[in-house]
Amino acid sequence: MRICILALEPLRLLSLCISGEPLFFLENILDKLFVYGTLKRGGRLHGCLKHQQFLGEAITPPKYDLIGGYGFPFLVKGEYRVKGELYEVSEEMWPLLDDVEGVPQLYLRELVEVLPLGIYNIPPDDGNVWGYVSNMEHKRLSSEGLFVDHDNMTKEWINVG
Repeated sequence: MRICILALEPLRLLSLCISGEPLFFLENILDKLFVYGTLKRGGRLHGCLKHQQFLGEAITPPKYDLIGGYGFPFLVKGEYRVKGELYEVSEEMWPLLDDVEGVPQLYLRELVEVLPLGIYNIPPDDGNVWGYVSNMEHKRLSSEGLFVDHDNMTKEWINVG
């Protein structure tokens, strides 16, 4: 019998390791990713998510902001809602996405709070999913960019082909 280690309590895992039971890692573990810029549908980097499951549009609570720089947006702490898209991403994609997003030079992958828009697959109970958050000094960036400010409280990055 093979046992998946992700379904075990730490003490049970330790006892199985000591006993020599065959263990395996669950493959194709999926996690959710909130995207708000060039990884969105129509964005120049969306091809990276081509084979990942689109879950629908999502929005953050008013705790974030989008600022522009170098032709793409950065998610930072702020007082706006940010509109984006939610994807289910397989485990093997994370290293590629981290590389494409410039982790850790440009961004850090951190938990971001989101709410689904419309009737879509709902994020985890706590609403936290992965997102790429700016790791740049804000003074080097600007508020310039192709943004839509929907209601003076919600920002969205517009991809231009």
